[in-house]
Amino acid sequence: MDKTLYLFGDSLTRGVVLDEATGKYRLTKASFSSSLATDCQYNIVNCSKLGLTIEKGLSIMRQKTSQEGYAILEYGGNDCDFFWDQVASNPDFKTQKCKVPPERFLSLYRQAVEYLRSRNVSPIICTLPPIDAHRYFQWISRGLDQAAILSFLVTEHRIYTWQELYSQLSYQVAKEMGCPVLDLRRLFLQKQDYRQYLCDDGIHPNEEGHQLITSEVKQWLQRFFSQDTQQIA
Repeated sequence: MDKTLYLFGDSLTRGVVLDEATGKYRLTKASFSSSLATDCQYNIVNCSKLGLTIEKGLSIMRQKTSQEGYAILEYGGNDCDFFWDQVASNPDFKTQKCKVPPERFLSLYRQAVEYLRSRNVSPIICTLPPIDAHRYFQWISRGLDQAAILSFLVTEHRIYTWQELYSQLSYQVAKEMGCPVLDLRRLFLQKQDYRQYLCDDGIHPNEEGHQLITSEVKQWLQRFFSQDTQQIA
């Protein structure tokens, strides 16, 4: 029997890459969502969209979860992002807020887990692949005052640690609430140079990055559903 597997997340679970030739984002067939969609074991319901935060994602969950099953959740990459044009105009850390501050991110993520469970949907939480701080800094500061943004960050590496925080918060929610973890961050960090698996923007996995994720997710799900079936039996 097919397993309904919801995908709630952002561009990663949607399967988006940056096209280096055009400088625009597009979908890739190398994504795990595309690969799983051709697998007869799964009924994939992909509710992911480019740019989504957990706040918008929770709203989508309430609209889309019409049947029981499982859900892969992947949020944090947009939640931790700042409005960089505003930062460039006023680089004051005390006044500038990211899209979803840490405590609200935790609260909404917990609500998402609780809601899905109330609908008989079992959540699986992803950690975030790491970013390349230098390339991402160059990307987000295009056409803006780089010096002002850098004064806000103090160092380029701050972008990495800030995004890392949201990956840790995702892991925290999973452990607090007993959710399985799909550790994409570790998958990338185990590579000699994870940066070769990222697009020129320094944040989105490239074609090779999506192939890496696809291989891991398929193996992970096979192990997970095998264990889940044994527990039910």
